[in-house]
Amino acid sequence: MLKPPWRLILWLGALILLGACGADTQPGGGVLFVTSAPPGANVLVNGEPRGHTPLTVRDLEPGEHEIVLHSEGYEDTQIIVTVRARQTVNATATLRVARRPSGHRLAFFSNRDGAYDLWTVNETGRDPLRWSSHRWVRSPLMVAAAPGGGVIAVNVEEAGGLKTWLISGPRPDLPPNAEPELRALGGDVFRILQWSSDGRSLLMKNMVSQTIWISAPTGTVTQLRIPEAPRGVLTAAFVPDGNSIAYADYENTYLLSLDGLKRQPVAPNGREGNTYLRFSRDGRQLVFASMQKPNAYNAGELFLAEPNGGDPQKLTLAGSQDFDPIWTADGRRIIYVHRENVQQSAADLDPSLLVSNLWVIDLQARTQRPLTAFAGKRVRQPSISTDDQRVTFVCNCSGRDDIWVADFFGGDPYALTQDDAIDSFPMWLW
Repeated sequence: MLKPPWRLILWLGALILLGACGADTQPGGGVLFVTSAPPGANVLVNGEPRGHTPLTVRDLEPGEHEIVLHSEGYEDTQIIVTVRARQTVNATATLRVARRPSGHRLAFFSNRDGAYDLWTVNETGRDPLRWSSHRWVRSPLMVAAAPGGGVIAVNVEEAGGLKTWLISGPRPDLPPNAEPELRALGGDVFRILQWSSDGRSLLMKNMVSQTIWISAPTGTVTQLRIPEAPRGVLTAAFVPDGNSIAYADYENTYLLSLDGLKRQPVAPNGREGNTYLRFSRDGRQLVFASMQKPNAYNAGELFLAEPNGGDPQKLTLAGSQDFDPIWTADGRRIIYVHRENVQQSAADLDPSLLVSNLWVIDLQARTQRPLTAFAGKRVRQPSISTDDQRVTFVCNCSGRDDIWVADFFGGDPYALTQDDAIDSFPMWLW
Protein backbone atom coordinates (compact mmCIF):
# COMPACT_ATOMS: atom_id res chain seq x y z
CA MET A 1 0.00 0.00 0.00
CA LEU A 2 1.40 3.42 -1.02
CA LYS A 3 1.91 6.09 1.62
CA PRO A 4 0.10 9.32 0.87
CA PRO A 5 2.43 12.16 -0.21
CA TRP A 6 1.82 14.22 2.97
CA ARG A 7 4.18 17.02 2.07
CA LEU A 8 2.51 17.54 -1.29
CA ILE A 9 -0.96 17.43 0.29
CA LEU A 10 0.01 20.01 2.91
CA TRP A 11 1.52 22.28 0.29
CA LEU A 12 -1.61 22.12 -1.89
CA GLY A 13 -3.81 22.77 1.14
CA ALA A 14 -1.84 25.87 2.03
CA LEU A 15 -2.26 27.17 -1.51
CA ILE A 16 -6.03 26.60 -1.30
CA LEU A 17 -6.24 28.47 2.04
CA LEU A 18 -4.23 31.37 0.73
CA GLY A 19 -6.44 31.54 -2.31
CA ALA A 20 -9.56 31.57 -0.14
CA CYS A 21 -8.21 34.31 2.12
CA GLY A 22 -7.24 36.45 -0.84
CA ALA A 23 -10.36 35.91 -2.84
CA ASP A 24 -11.71 39.38 -1.90
CA THR A 25 -8.35 41.12 -2.07
CA GLN A 26 -7.34 43.43 -4.87
CA PRO A 27 -3.56 43.05 -5.14
CA GLY A 28 -3.18 46.53 -6.63
CA GLY A 29 -5.39 48.34 -4.09
CA GLY A 30 -4.40 51.14 -1.72
CA VAL A 31 -5.04 51.96 1.94
CA LEU A 32 -6.81 55.04 3.32
CA PHE A 33 -6.32 56.23 6.90
CA VAL A 34 -8.95 58.79 8.03
CA THR A 35 -8.75 60.92 11.20
CA SER A 36 -10.76 63.87 12.48
CA ALA A 37 -10.80 66.37 15.31
CA PRO A 38 -12.88 65.63 17.28
CA PRO A 39 -12.73 61.88 16.60
CA GLY A 40 -15.77 59.61 16.17
CA ALA A 41 -17.06 61.14 12.93
CA ASN A 42 -18.99 58.92 10.52
CA VAL A 43 -16.98 58.20 7.37
CA LEU A 44 -18.58 57.78 3.95
CA VAL A 45 -16.34 56.69 1.10
CA ASN A 46 -17.95 57.37 -2.26
CA GLY A 47 -21.30 57.58 -0.47
CA GLU A 48 -20.89 54.23 1.35
CA PRO A 49 -20.69 54.18 5.18
CA ARG A 50 -17.41 52.61 6.30
CA GLY A 51 -17.14 53.34 10.05
CA HIS A 52 -15.95 56.03 12.46
CA THR A 53 -12.71 57.98 12.77
CA PRO A 54 -9.97 57.02 13.30
CA LEU A 55 -10.56 54.54 10.50
CA THR A 56 -8.45 52.41 8.15
CA VAL A 57 -10.03 51.50 4.80
CA ARG A 58 -8.15 48.87 2.82
CA ASP A 59 -8.15 47.65 -0.75
CA LEU A 60 -9.39 50.80 -2.43
CA GLU A 61 -9.06 50.97 -6.17
CA PRO A 62 -6.42 53.43 -7.38
CA GLY A 63 -7.86 56.80 -8.35
CA GLU A 64 -9.88 59.65 -6.79
CA HIS A 65 -12.32 58.95 -3.96
CA GLU A 66 -14.78 61.22 -2.15
CA ILE A 67 -14.56 61.16 1.66
CA VAL A 68 -17.38 62.77 3.69
CA LEU A 69 -17.11 63.16 7.46
CA HIS A 70 -20.34 63.62 9.39
CA SER A 71 -20.72 64.31 13.10
CA GLU A 72 -23.68 65.65 15.07
CA GLY A 73 -23.28 69.36 15.80
CA TYR A 74 -20.62 69.88 13.12
CA GLU A 75 -20.74 70.76 9.45
CA ASP A 76 -20.18 67.91 6.98
CA THR A 77 -16.65 67.95 5.63
CA GLN A 78 -15.75 66.69 2.17
CA ILE A 79 -12.25 65.54 1.21
CA ILE A 80 -11.13 64.32 -2.22
CA VAL A 81 -8.18 61.93 -2.01
CA THR A 82 -6.12 60.21 -4.68
CA VAL A 83 -5.33 56.58 -3.84
CA ARG A 84 -2.33 54.86 -5.39
CA ALA A 85 -1.68 51.13 -5.66
CA ARG A 86 -0.04 49.52 -2.63
CA GLN A 87 0.32 52.90 -0.84
CA THR A 88 -1.29 54.46 2.22
CA VAL A 89 -2.85 57.91 1.97
CA ASN A 90 -3.82 59.95 5.05
CA ALA A 91 -6.96 62.09 5.16
CA THR A 92 -7.53 64.32 8.18
CA ALA A 93 -9.89 67.20 8.94
CA THR A 94 -10.80 69.57 11.78
CA LEU A 95 -14.58 69.67 11.91
CA ARG A 96 -16.24 73.08 12.01
CA VAL A 97 -19.01 73.67 14.53
CA ALA A 98 -22.33 73.89 12.71
CA ARG A 99 -23.47 77.48 12.40
CA ARG A 100 -27.09 77.19 13.35
CA PRO A 101 -29.25 80.14 12.24
CA SER A 102 -30.02 82.15 15.35
CA GLY A 103 -31.12 85.54 14.04
CA HIS A 104 -27.85 87.28 14.86
CA ARG A 105 -26.93 90.39 12.91
CA LEU A 106 -23.83 92.52 12.80
CA ALA A 107 -22.90 95.95 11.48
CA PHE A 108 -19.75 97.22 9.79
CA PHE A 109 -18.53 100.14 7.72
CA SER A 110 -18.00 99.71 3.99
CA ASN A 111 -17.53 101.71 0.80
CA ARG A 112 -19.19 99.04 -1.33
CA ASP A 113 -21.43 101.58 -3.08
CA GLY A 114 -18.72 104.22 -3.56
CA ALA A 115 -18.68 105.98 -0.16
CA TYR A 116 -18.40 104.86 3.45
CA ASP A 117 -21.57 104.09 5.37
CA LEU A 118 -22.86 101.71 8.01
CA TRP A 119 -24.05 98.36 6.65
CA THR A 120 -25.56 95.28 8.27
CA VAL A 121 -25.52 91.58 7.34
CA ASN A 122 -26.81 88.42 8.97
CA GLU A 123 -24.47 85.96 10.66
CA THR A 124 -23.78 84.13 7.38
CA GLY A 125 -22.77 87.30 5.53
CA ARG A 126 -25.96 87.38 3.47
CA ASP A 127 -28.74 89.95 3.21
CA PRO A 128 -26.50 93.08 3.16
CA LEU A 129 -28.39 96.31 3.90
CA ARG A 130 -27.06 99.86 3.96
CA TRP A 131 -28.21 101.51 7.18
CA SER A 132 -26.80 105.05 7.03
CA SER A 133 -26.72 107.44 4.06
CA HIS A 134 -24.12 110.02 5.07
CA ARG A 135 -21.57 108.90 2.44
CA TRP A 136 -18.32 109.66 4.21
CA VAL A 137 -15.36 110.11 1.91
CA ARG A 138 -12.87 108.46 4.28
CA SER A 139 -12.96 105.31 6.33
CA PRO A 140 -13.71 105.78 10.07
CA LEU A 141 -10.78 105.97 12.45
CA MET A 142 -12.71 104.65 15.44
CA VAL A 143 -16.15 103.10 15.91
CA ALA A 144 -17.90 102.04 19.12
CA ALA A 145 -21.38 100.59 19.54
CA ALA A 146 -23.26 101.10 22.77
CA PRO A 147 -24.30 97.85 24.48
CA GLY A 148 -27.28 96.55 22.54
CA GLY A 149 -26.28 98.54 19.45
CA GLY A 150 -28.84 101.31 20.04
CA VAL A 151 -26.32 104.07 19.32
CA ILE A 152 -23.10 103.84 17.33
CA ALA A 153 -20.34 106.44 17.72
CA VAL A 154 -18.02 107.14 14.80
CA ASN A 155 -14.77 109.11 14.46
CA VAL A 156 -14.16 110.25 10.89
CA GLU A 157 -11.52 112.60 9.57
CA GLU A 158 -13.29 115.26 7.55
CA ALA A 159 -12.46 118.71 6.24
CA GLY A 160 -11.69 120.81 9.27
CA GLY A 161 -10.58 118.01 11.58
CA LEU A 162 -11.69 114.88 13.39
CA LYS A 163 -15.47 114.67 13.66
CA THR A 164 -17.55 112.55 16.03
CA TRP A 165 -20.96 111.34 14.93
CA LEU A 166 -23.72 109.45 16.72
CA ILE A 167 -25.89 107.11 14.62
CA SER A 168 -29.05 105.50 15.95
CA GLY A 169 -28.37 101.81 15.44
CA PRO A 170 -30.52 99.10 13.82
CA ARG A 171 -32.86 97.15 16.11
CA PRO A 172 -34.83 93.93 15.55
CA ASP A 173 -38.09 95.83 15.92
CA LEU A 174 -37.23 98.42 13.25
CA PRO A 175 -37.92 97.93 9.54
CA PRO A 176 -34.74 97.48 7.48
CA ASN A 177 -35.44 100.70 5.55
CA ALA A 178 -35.88 102.87 8.66
CA GLU A 179 -34.15 106.25 8.53
CA PRO A 180 -31.45 106.41 11.24
CA GLU A 181 -30.83 109.56 13.23
CA LEU A 182 -27.40 111.13 12.66
CA ARG A 183 -26.01 113.76 15.02
CA ALA A 184 -22.63 115.51 15.22
CA LEU A 185 -21.11 115.42 18.70
CA GLY A 186 -18.86 118.01 20.32
CA GLY A 187 -16.04 119.73 18.49
CA ASP A 188 -13.42 118.44 16.09
CA VAL A 189 -10.88 117.23 18.66
CA PHE A 190 -12.60 114.33 20.45
CA ARG A 191 -11.48 110.72 20.11
CA ILE A 192 -13.93 107.96 21.06
CA LEU A 193 -12.82 105.73 23.94
CA GLN A 194 -15.70 103.64 25.28
CA TRP A 195 -19.41 103.44 26.09
CA SER A 196 -20.67 102.88 29.61
CA SER A 197 -22.18 99.47 30.35
CA ASP A 198 -25.71 100.95 30.32
CA GLY A 199 -25.15 102.67 26.96
CA ARG A 200 -26.06 106.10 28.34
CA SER A 201 -22.63 107.73 28.41
CA LEU A 202 -19.75 107.92 25.98
CA LEU A 203 -16.19 108.43 27.22
CA MET A 204 -13.97 110.55 24.95
CA LYS A 205 -10.53 112.11 24.95
CA ASN A 206 -9.84 115.69 23.90
CA MET A 207 -6.76 115.22 21.72
CA VAL A 208 -5.62 118.83 22.16
CA SER A 209 -5.88 119.25 25.92
CA GLN A 210 -5.33 115.54 26.76
CA THR A 211 -8.43 115.64 28.97
CA ILE A 212 -11.33 113.20 29.44
CA TRP A 213 -14.93 114.09 28.64
CA ILE A 214 -18.28 112.35 29.01
CA SER A 215 -21.13 112.71 26.55
CA ALA A 216 -24.75 111.66 26.77
CA PRO A 217 -26.54 110.34 23.65
CA THR A 218 -28.39 113.67 23.55
CA GLY A 219 -25.09 115.35 22.63
CA THR A 220 -24.26 117.22 25.85
CA VAL A 221 -20.55 117.02 26.69
CA THR A 222 -18.94 117.63 30.08
CA GLN A 223 -15.32 117.41 31.20
CA LEU A 224 -14.37 114.91 33.89
CA ARG A 225 -12.08 116.66 36.37
CA ILE A 226 -8.96 114.60 36.98
CA PRO A 227 -6.64 115.85 39.72
CA GLU A 228 -2.86 116.00 39.51
CA ALA A 229 -2.47 115.23 35.82
CA PRO A 230 -0.36 118.16 34.56
CA ARG A 231 0.74 116.37 31.37
CA GLY A 232 -2.74 115.11 30.63
CA VAL A 233 -4.27 111.63 30.32
CA LEU A 234 -3.37 108.83 27.91
CA THR A 235 -6.63 106.88 28.00
CA ALA A 236 -9.57 105.93 30.21
CA ALA A 237 -12.33 103.35 30.61
CA PHE A 238 -15.63 103.11 32.46
CA VAL A 239 -15.88 100.76 35.43
CA PRO A 240 -19.01 98.64 34.77
CA ASP A 241 -20.74 99.91 37.93
CA GLY A 242 -20.98 103.32 36.27
CA ASN A 243 -19.70 105.22 39.32
CA SER A 244 -16.02 105.51 38.42
CA ILE A 245 -13.43 105.21 35.68
CA ALA A 246 -9.93 103.85 35.31
CA TYR A 247 -7.46 106.17 33.65
CA ALA A 248 -3.77 106.19 32.77
CA ASP A 249 -1.80 109.42 32.90
CA TYR A 250 1.89 109.69 32.11
CA GLU A 251 2.87 108.44 35.55
CA ASN A 252 0.44 105.76 36.73
CA THR A 253 -2.94 104.06 36.27
CA TYR A 254 -5.72 104.89 38.74
CA LEU A 255 -9.34 104.36 39.66
CA LEU A 256 -11.28 107.60 40.03
CA SER A 257 -14.85 108.21 41.14
CA LEU A 258 -16.89 110.29 38.71
CA ASP A 259 -17.19 113.09 41.30
CA GLY A 260 -13.38 113.25 41.44
CA LEU A 261 -13.24 112.74 45.21
CA LYS A 262 -11.88 109.20 45.45
CA ARG A 263 -8.74 108.02 43.70
CA GLN A 264 -6.57 104.95 44.16
CA PRO A 265 -3.66 103.46 42.18
CA VAL A 266 -4.32 100.27 40.23
CA ALA A 267 -1.15 99.46 38.31
CA PRO A 268 2.25 100.95 37.48
CA ASN A 269 2.68 102.18 33.94
CA GLY A 270 4.87 100.71 31.27
CA ARG A 271 7.83 102.72 30.04
CA GLU A 272 5.56 104.49 27.53
CA GLY A 273 2.35 104.24 29.55
CA ASN A 274 -0.61 101.87 29.82
CA THR A 275 -3.23 101.62 27.09
CA TYR A 276 -6.38 99.63 26.21
CA LEU A 277 -7.90 99.62 29.69
CA ARG A 278 -10.72 97.05 29.51
CA PHE A 279 -12.82 95.73 32.42
CA SER A 280 -14.50 92.36 32.59
CA ARG A 281 -18.28 92.73 32.72
CA ASP A 282 -18.41 92.11 36.46
CA GLY A 283 -15.77 94.81 37.02
CA ARG A 284 -13.53 92.50 39.04
CA GLN A 285 -10.64 92.38 36.58
CA LEU A 286 -8.92 94.90 34.36
CA VAL A 287 -6.79 93.97 31.36
CA PHE A 288 -4.43 96.54 29.86
CA ALA A 289 -1.42 96.84 27.55
CA SER A 290 1.82 98.00 29.17
CA MET A 291 3.58 99.86 26.36
CA GLN A 292 7.37 99.54 26.51
CA LYS A 293 8.30 101.44 23.35
CA PRO A 294 6.46 103.81 21.00
CA ASN A 295 4.46 102.18 18.22
CA ALA A 296 1.52 103.04 15.98
CA TYR A 297 -0.78 100.53 17.70
CA ASN A 298 -0.27 101.57 21.35
CA ALA A 299 0.59 97.90 21.85
CA GLY A 300 2.53 96.29 24.66
CA GLU A 301 2.64 93.40 27.10
CA LEU A 302 -0.83 92.48 28.41
CA PHE A 303 -1.40 92.52 32.17
CA LEU A 304 -4.35 91.57 34.37
CA ALA A 305 -5.10 93.63 37.47
CA GLU A 306 -7.65 93.47 40.27
CA PRO A 307 -8.89 97.01 40.91
CA ASN A 308 -9.15 96.39 44.66
CA GLY A 309 -5.45 95.62 45.05
CA GLY A 310 -2.71 93.13 44.33
CA ASP A 311 0.16 93.06 41.87
CA PRO A 312 -0.85 92.90 38.20
CA GLN A 313 -0.25 89.55 36.50
CA LYS A 314 1.58 89.48 33.18
CA LEU A 315 -0.41 87.58 30.56
CA THR A 316 1.82 87.78 27.47
CA LEU A 317 5.56 87.53 26.87
CA ALA A 318 8.05 90.24 27.70
CA GLY A 319 8.75 92.45 24.72
CA SER A 320 5.54 91.50 22.92
CA GLN A 321 3.29 94.04 21.24
CA ASP A 322 -0.29 92.96 21.88
CA PHE A 323 -3.31 95.24 21.70
CA ASP A 324 -7.10 95.64 21.51
CA PRO A 325 -7.98 93.02 24.17
CA ILE A 326 -11.69 92.23 24.50
CA TRP A 327 -13.55 90.08 27.03
CA THR A 328 -16.08 87.33 26.47
CA ALA A 329 -19.33 87.93 28.32
CA ASP A 330 -18.60 85.15 30.84
CA GLY A 331 -15.26 86.74 31.78
CA ARG A 332 -13.37 83.55 31.05
CA ARG A 333 -11.55 84.48 27.85
CA ILE A 334 -9.68 87.46 26.47
CA ILE A 335 -9.19 87.89 22.72
CA TYR A 336 -6.38 90.16 21.57
CA VAL A 337 -4.35 91.16 18.52
CA HIS A 338 -0.79 89.83 18.56
CA ARG A 339 1.76 91.65 16.43
CA GLU A 340 4.16 89.20 14.77
CA ASN A 341 6.64 91.51 13.05
CA VAL A 342 7.92 93.25 16.19
CA GLN A 343 11.46 93.28 14.81
CA GLN A 344 10.45 95.21 11.68
CA SER A 345 11.18 98.77 12.77
CA ALA A 346 9.47 100.32 9.73
CA ALA A 347 6.17 98.79 10.91
CA ASP A 348 6.46 100.54 14.30
CA LEU A 349 5.03 103.70 12.80
CA ASP A 350 3.33 102.41 9.64
CA PRO A 351 0.11 100.47 10.39
CA SER A 352 -0.10 99.28 6.77
CA LEU A 353 2.95 97.07 7.46
CA LEU A 354 1.39 95.33 10.45
CA VAL A 355 1.60 91.51 10.47
CA SER A 356 -0.68 90.06 13.13
CA ASN A 357 -3.08 87.33 14.26
CA LEU A 358 -5.73 86.89 16.95
CA TRP A 359 -4.90 85.01 20.13
CA VAL A 360 -7.19 83.84 22.92
CA ILE A 361 -6.37 83.54 26.63
CA ASP A 362 -8.42 81.11 28.74
CA LEU A 363 -8.07 82.45 32.28
CA GLN A 364 -9.61 79.39 33.93
CA ALA A 365 -7.52 76.85 32.05
CA ARG A 366 -4.45 79.15 32.21
CA THR A 367 -3.75 78.62 28.52
CA GLN A 368 -3.42 80.77 25.45
CA ARG A 369 -3.40 79.83 21.81
CA PRO A 370 -3.70 81.42 18.36
CA LEU A 371 -7.27 81.80 17.13
CA THR A 372 -6.05 82.61 13.62
CA ALA A 373 -2.83 81.54 11.90
CA PHE A 374 -2.56 83.60 8.74
CA ALA A 375 0.93 84.03 7.30
CA GLY A 376 2.03 87.58 6.54
CA LYS A 377 -1.47 89.09 6.95
CA ARG A 378 -2.90 92.00 8.95
CA VAL A 379 -5.60 90.91 11.41
CA ARG A 380 -7.30 93.46 13.66
CA GLN A 381 -10.56 94.90 15.10
CA PRO A 382 -11.92 91.80 16.89
CA SER A 383 -15.56 91.68 18.02
CA ILE A 384 -17.22 88.86 19.97
CA SER A 385 -20.70 87.67 19.05
CA THR A 386 -23.50 88.13 21.56
CA ASP A 387 -23.67 84.36 22.17
CA ASP A 388 -19.92 84.11 22.97
CA GLN A 389 -19.48 81.52 20.21
CA ARG A 390 -17.44 83.33 17.55
CA VAL A 391 -15.23 86.31 16.82
CA THR A 392 -15.41 88.61 13.83
CA PHE A 393 -12.34 90.53 12.72
CA VAL A 394 -10.83 92.37 9.78
CA CYS A 395 -8.18 90.68 7.62
CA ASN A 396 -6.46 91.72 4.41
CA CYS A 397 -6.24 88.04 3.41
CA SER A 398 -7.45 88.79 -0.13
CA GLY A 399 -5.36 91.93 -0.51
CA ARG A 400 -8.16 94.17 0.78
CA ASP A 401 -9.88 94.43 4.15
CA ASP A 402 -12.76 91.95 4.53
CA ILE A 403 -14.77 90.78 7.54
CA TRP A 404 -13.83 87.29 8.73
CA VAL A 405 -15.19 84.95 11.41
CA ALA A 406 -13.46 82.45 13.69
CA ASP A 407 -15.40 79.96 15.84
CA PHE A 408 -14.15 79.41 19.37
CA PHE A 409 -14.75 75.67 19.35
CA GLY A 410 -13.42 74.35 16.07
CA GLY A 411 -13.09 74.93 12.36
CA ASP A 412 -11.02 77.21 10.19
CA PRO A 413 -11.74 80.96 9.94
CA TYR A 414 -13.91 81.92 6.98
CA ALA A 415 -14.68 85.15 5.12
CA LEU A 416 -18.02 86.80 5.87
CA THR A 417 -17.70 89.55 3.25
CA GLN A 418 -15.92 89.14 -0.08
CA ASP A 419 -16.18 91.94 -2.62
CA ASP A 420 -14.11 94.81 -4.00
CA ALA A 421 -14.97 97.12 -1.10
CA ILE A 422 -13.03 98.01 2.03
CA ASP A 423 -14.89 96.71 5.10
CA SER A 424 -14.01 97.56 8.70
CA PHE A 425 -15.15 97.70 12.33
CA PRO A 426 -17.48 94.69 12.61
CA MET A 427 -19.90 94.98 15.56
CA TRP A 428 -22.40 92.37 16.73
CA LEU A 429 -25.78 94.03 17.30
CA TRP A 430 -27.90 91.08 18.56
